[in-house]
Amino acid sequence: MKILFLMLTINVMMLAQNVSDFPALSESDLDSMTIVSEKVFDGNSLWGHINGGADLYLEYGFDKLLLQNVEYQGTVFRVEFYKMNDSEAAFGIFSIKRFKCVESYSLPVDVCITENQIQSAIGRFYISISNEEETEEALTKSHEIFLEILDKSKELPYLLPELFYNPRLKKYSSQIKYIKGQLGLQNGFPMWEMMFEGIEKYSAYILPISDADATLAQIHFGQKGSLELFLQNIEVTMPDQYNLGQVLKKDHFQIIVTAEEEILFCESEGDSLIISDYIKP
Repeated sequence: MKILFLMLTINVMMLAQNVSDFPALSESDLDSMTIVSEKVFDGNSLWGHINGGADLYLEYGFDKLLLQNVEYQGTVFRVEFYKMNDSEAAFGIFSIKRFKCVESYSLPVDVCITENQIQSAIGRFYISISNEEETEEALTKSHEIFLEILDKSKELPYLLPELFYNPRLKKYSSQIKYIKGQLGLQNGFPMWEMMFEGIEKYSAYILPISDADATLAQIHFGQKGSLELFLQNIEVTMPDQYNLGQVLKKDHFQIIVTAEEEILFCESEGDSLIISDYIKP
């Protein structure tokens, strides 16, 4: 009995220590809030929580997950804190998870709000708050919970590459996706899979620009030779004499090599979007 009590005490202490790594909720945060259960998952146990979906988080760079089930004013909420290795990874997961969002609240961070869920990336954390009621009242409560989490967080806001702060692109910013690896591409922008065939290490910020029927991307290749393979996949030949900043064009593709193993890339119909227009101040 003493051994069992000791083991339970150690488990509680370990959970408390792990929870301290997160901007976790506590019962004193809001009136009538009860923590029904909480559990921490690492990279190995994540499979037991999201069977078949763990690989995506691991590909981006996963550290730990805190799952809290809380009851607040009669409604049960599932609150998930995915702690990623860095803010870029957290933003990446958020960017490919958000879908059909309605940003109806004024908040200092990007959010995706649907009928029964609020999602966001706060520093290294991808956060999801969901419920099964799908009512306006439950969504208002979700918003209150999210504000408590935001207030607890000490994380710095994530900054996109400078290109995407161009005033011409601002109104599309909620559509940007950060892709890291094959699973990220399959989940976030599968229509470009063939372009990356045979390429193992890459990341990309991809921004659809609906008004111009175009897509603008900043792509970084993590291995030498990957840029050449990407160009082969889209049947574009790099000229023998080439300068950084020079625009390559073929059919509906435009490419600017901006650094070693890095390009700006545009897919558009005709000249509906001129890529160089978007890298000017």
